Amino acid sequence: MMKPRGKDPMADARFLELLEENVLPTTTSVELVRTPQTDYRLRFGAMQPHVAELFHENTKLTPHRASEGESGELTAARRRHLEVPYRVREEDLNPAQADLLRVRHCALGDPLALLLAPFAEQGPDSELLYSVDVMLAHRGMLLRQIAGADFLWVEKHLSRDELTLIRASTLGAPPSSGDEPILFLAGAPWRYMMFLGPRGYRHMLLDVGRVVERLHGVAARARLELGVHFDFYDARVDRALLLDGVERSTLAVLFPRFLDDGASS
Repeated sequence: MMKPRGKDPMADARFLELLEENVLPTTTSVELVRTPQTDYRLRFGAMQPHVAELFHENTKLTPHRASEGESGELTAARRRHLEVPYRVREEDLNPAQADLLRVRHCALGDPLALLLAPFAEQGPDSELLYSVDVMLAHRGMLLRQIAGADFLWVEKHLSRDELTLIRASTLGAPPSSGDEPILFLAGAPWRYMMFLGPRGYRHMLLDVGRVVERLHGVAARARLELGVHFDFYDARVDRALLLDGVERSTLAVLFPRFLDDGASS
């Protein structure tokens, strides 16, 4: 397939997205062009409820549901998820190769270390990382913040092409002048849904909102301006982050911008 060679990566990304879509809709399509406005109007005459209405109905709590709140099994699963994974004993690490597996907060520099500090301490902020994975693209690596720990695990190395694709796939992303860090919030709803059913998805969304709010609150003190983006080409970003898009999927892309010129060094 011919690839565009324009100077505008956003235009290139939209062109590729157009090529990936069906030129003609299937015979089961209700509208040739679906928009939020047409979906809303069609809702009143639709034979079946809209998927948004189904979500609200399926996630409601009633006295007749077996799931009535957090159970002992969920509490135990959350505790294990927050305390066990990625906890490698120091004696099992080769000191000369430890930096290949993890990056400590002190190695990130003050602005990023301060931004992630709430999730490195035991408490309500780090507990949000049960259903939300906080990931950081920094210095060519994709890092994952470990709940209650002052380090990030190295998930993979990101190529320059992957970083360019992520920016091009994020609508309204700021222009890049180098290797600026990018934060990602990935949701894992099934960690809740195994115990709470469909309502677990609502819990995950609320946790994502709390993480965004916490990051905004810390950003000013960390001398950072935080741009939060919820609109992006999901499949492309998920692919770059090694997410399957179902069990785990990207929900927000955040671009921290250093307010002090020397802060990122």
